[in-house]
Amino acid sequence: MRSITDDPNTEVQYDYRWPGLAVDPFQRHAATLRKLQTLRMLRVLSAAELDRHLTRVLGAADLFLAYTLISEQTLISADLAAAQRLCDQCMALPQALRALLYQAVHNDLQSRSIVDLRRKLHDPDHRFLLALLLNVFDREELLNLVRREFQCDDPAAKVLAWVAEMTGNSERFGNLLGLDFNATALNLLDAMLRGHGLGATLSRLAETFGEGAVAAERDALGALYLGLKRCVLFHQVFAGLDESADPGANASR
Repeated sequence: MRSITDDPNTEVQYDYRWPGLAVDPFQRHAATLRKLQTLRMLRVLSAAELDRHLTRVLGAADLFLAYTLISEQTLISADLAAAQRLCDQCMALPQALRALLYQAVHNDLQSRSIVDLRRKLHDPDHRFLLALLLNVFDREELLNLVRREFQCDDPAAKVLAWVAEMTGNSERFGNLLGLDFNATALNLLDAMLRGHGLGATLSRLAETFGEGAVAAERDALGALYLGLKRCVLFHQVFAGLDESADPGANASR
C-alpha cells in the first residue's frame, strides 16, 4: 500500500493485515479523507445512498481506500457475502489484489470475533489457545507450538481438551464461549486436528461407531464437518483440509 507523509525521511510504522497488506494508520491524503467522511456519514443517514456511493467510489478506488471502506463496512455488517460483492466492484485493482483484499477483510472480521471470545476467558491455557488461533494460520504449526509450550506428546488431544472445557463438555468449566459443541462435534474436531479430510473422518467414525450408524447420519456429519471447518475459530487452521467424502482425502498420520 502507498505511504503518504509530510516528511519523506520519516519511516512509516505500518499495521499489518493477513495475508499481506501493510496499512499506514497515519495516512492523511485529503481526497481520501473526504471520501471516507462522506461514506461514513451516509452509513448513518441512508443505507440506499451508501450503497450507491460505495459502488461509484469502489470502482475507481486504490487499495488503501478500498480496504478501509470494505473492512469498516464488513465489521459493521458481519456479512462476508456482501464483502465479496464489494471487493468484486474494485475494478481499478487487478484480480489478484481483489482476492487479497477479500482475504484481509475476512480475516479482520474473524480476528475481531476471536478477540471478543477471548475476553470471556480467564484460564491461561484457554487464552493461550485463542491467541494461537488468532495469530497462527497453519494447523501443524499451531500443534507444534502447543507441543513445545506444554511438552506434550499429543498436542491435538491437548487442544481438544481445552475446547471441551471452553464449551461446557467437562466438569471444570461451563460453556464459556456460548458455542454449541456436543460429543459428535468433538469427535469430528479430534479428527480434523489430526489432519483428516471429510472422507477420512467419516471412515474414522465408522471404525468407532459402525458403518451403519455413520451411513445413516452421513449428510448431517458432513454438514457438521463443514461447519467446523468454516467456523470463526478454526477457519484458518483447517483451510487445507479436504471437503471431499473420499476416504483417502487428507488421511493423516
